[in-house]
Amino acid sequence: MTQHRGHRSELNEQRRFVKHLVLESSRRDTVKAEMVCLLDNPQAVRAVEEKFGSAIVGAASFEKGEVVVDSRGKGSLQLPDNRQDWEAAIE
Repeated sequence: MTQHRGHRSELNEQRRFVKHLVLESSRRDTVKAEMVCLLDNPQAVRAVEEKFGSAIVGAASFEKGEVVVDSRGKGSLQLPDNRQDWEAAIE
């Protein structure tokens, strides 16, 4: 059994919620082997506000039609958090 130490930040909790929401509402394209987001940013912000009361600005940053997961590992949910790693991944 693992022990969780510390408190989770509200920003990370909102980011996890938005990531789950985007993955649930995305469309899978079997030909290109990718998942395309069907939500736009205002819809994601409204969902966060309904659940948490207020939305932190950086929690939801998705656009409708954006590739979130693909077979090449360059979807927006697959990119690393570190900016230098991110720039190397999209090249």
